[in-house]
Amino acid sequence: MALQTLRSRNLVRLLAVTLALAIVATVGLVALPTGRAAFTPPGIALANSKYWGGHTFVPGELMTITVYADAGDSITITIQDVSGTPTASTAVIMGSSGTRVVNWTLSTVWPDATTYQVSAHDTTSATDAGPIAFSIRQYNYGLYADRRAYLPGDTVTINWLVVYEQNYTLAPAGAGALQVHDSTGANLLATPQVNITPSQGSTPFTISTSQAVPETGTVEFWFNDTAGTRFVHAFTTFRIGTLGITVTGVSPFPYHPGDVVTATIQTRVTGVPGTNVEPNVPVVINVTDLGTGNLVPGYGATGLTTDGAGLLTYSFVLAPSPTTADYELSATGTAHGVQTANAVAGFTVQPAASVLTVSVSLDKIEYLSGDTIHAAAHVVTTETLPMTYSWVVTESPSGRILATQFGGTASAFDYVIPSDYQTPAPGFLTITVQVNDGNGTIRSASDTTNVALGFLNLNLNKAQFNPGDAITATYSLSSNVMTSPTYLLRIVDSTGTRVQSGPTSGGSTTYTTPTAAAQSYTFTVIASQGGMSVQASATATQASGYILSLSLDRSNYVPGDTIAISYTMTARGTSSLPSQYEFNVVLFGTASQVVTTTSPTGTLSLILPTNAPTGNVILQVSELNTMTTEVVVVHVGAINPLVADIGGVPLFDILITLLFVVLLLAVILLWRRAGLGKGAAPAAAGKPTAPPPPPPSGPSQQTAGPMSVACKHCGATIEITTSKRPIEVMCPSCGETQVVQ
Repeated sequence: MALQTLRSRNLVRLLAVTLALAIVATVGLVALPTGRAAFTPPGIALANSKYWGGHTFVPGELMTITVYADAGDSITITIQDVSGTPTASTAVIMGSSGTRVVNWTLSTVWPDATTYQVSAHDTTSATDAGPIAFSIRQYNYGLYADRRAYLPGDTVTINWLVVYEQNYTLAPAGAGALQVHDSTGANLLATPQVNITPSQGSTPFTISTSQAVPETGTVEFWFNDTAGTRFVHAFTTFRIGTLGITVTGVSPFPYHPGDVVTATIQTRVTGVPGTNVEPNVPVVINVTDLGTGNLVPGYGATGLTTDGAGLLTYSFVLAPSPTTADYELSATGTAHGVQTANAVAGFTVQPAASVLTVSVSLDKIEYLSGDTIHAAAHVVTTETLPMTYSWVVTESPSGRILATQFGGTASAFDYVIPSDYQTPAPGFLTITVQVNDGNGTIRSASDTTNVALGFLNLNLNKAQFNPGDAITATYSLSSNVMTSPTYLLRIVDSTGTRVQSGPTSGGSTTYTTPTAAAQSYTFTVIASQGGMSVQASATATQASGYILSLSLDRSNYVPGDTIAISYTMTARGTSSLPSQYEFNVVLFGTASQVVTTTSPTGTLSLILPTNAPTGNVILQVSELNTMTTEVVVVHVGAINPLVADIGGVPLFDILITLLFVVLLLAVILLWRRAGLGKGAAPAAAGKPTAPPPPPPSGPSQQTAGPMSVACKHCGATIEITTSKRPIEVMCPSCGETQVVQ
């Protein structure tokens, strides 16, 4: 019993200890720090380079690194070479957004390499993101041969250029090398390599004439800066082939004796892909008479060379005989004395055929029924044989033959149109001539025309009208067959309503538009007689639109002046003026200005630039809301003083007026001095003027001898210095004249 009790107590103690340990363990778990996610995808990102694109950067470039992690975490960003040198780092604390952008400037002394990386370490959670690989590259390059393909013996020029990628300026001098080899690895240079110092240049070398073809040449290029931190390694290729030659331009049609034969020869590199010209190849041309097998002296040539594009154009003149022969032109090119190519082109010589060309002309474009059509054939020929002419008049589209004349010798033909005939609508008359030179050559030509019973002329005195206006239509008929027609008038408005119809006469009719007028009225006049009729129509529309009137403050300006333009906008008919106006003022090739206003009248200003060209310039003013435009001519610069303005009046007009006034005054003065209008002498101040004594009656009284007479008006003596009679004399006192017998 005692033993049983002891065992129970031990079990209770064991249970108590177990429970205590469990409680302690639970509390400990609560006290332990919880695990964190740290970096969130993608964890770290690197923006592309602004120069190279992708993850290749230039020294000194600003790199943009984005980190994604939990807020509050401490992040260390490391930028380094995979070897660990060089290296750099920076620490950041994540913000509440969980995103942090870090801008990092690459060191300018870090060397070019492809083994760089950027990574991030979260010191809070002891987790890592990255690495992201990137490269540093300073130089860009250009490497090319001067042509794509060559022949053995040609000179190849290799060009190179090394620049800074960020601004494409030349890199400084450095140390480089250039090697050239074929597909077997054989060196194509005269030396193992060409050493290079400048960052831009070219070097030539000559391909051996024993070079096997076809072949590909490879150029390998290295260039480093003097510190060995920047480098370029590049390749380019070219092809080596065989000589080819072509002949084109020789006509497949027969030549005539005395013609010029022209051939175009081109040399090229063949046996390699692409079309590759080969320049400066000597060419020999021979022409063989295929009938005899002999070369034709004077047709061939030596000492010819293709140009820089591999082209050569050769021309020669055929002899007048033989008149019939077959020839072959052969062009042979030889490059560097080791490669030869040949091409041929055949041609034929035949006698020139006779020339015969024909055309037809009519004396009118269209005709009236009853008119006579005068047709003329125009022949150009190398023959002296007499020509025969055949004429046919047909109707289209029916094809009906209206008249014929065969085998005549006259080059002219007259056709009298029947008085009751008119061309079917649609349709026309065709006049055809066939010319035979009597030697087997026949040529034809034709011309067409329309025929009408009459032409009705209809005119309106107003193309545009205002409501209430009277529109007068005048009409007249030209016809050979309708000599006394009757006329019908029909007037239809823009809605299709007939407003007037019926017979008319006298050659005119008037219609007064109503105050509520339609937009337009169409007048149709029909002339008819004996089942024949002709009609014509004309339309008048209601006035609308706008008128823009312009005037300038002066007739000429100098650069720097301000042009003042007075304007007036007027609405016509049914149009209404807008509430706002937008004027575009343009002096072509000189200046422009946009002005907005609410007034239909006013002044627009445009300042001439100080460097404005001189002369007459077009000034255009457009109102953009109404689409109205007006143009005036402005003179810029000094002008002839005689055509200048003074107060808006031309100076020349002012000078002419002044000259007229001066001449008028001179005439009046001379007239008065000659006594042709001189009145009595004025009375003394305060005294009345005494009337002149009456002339004495009877014959003149000579008071001073036979060489003087008394004035009939005032009695004064008039001296006479000549014995000529009769004579008219003038009194020196009163200026009156009288005749002395």
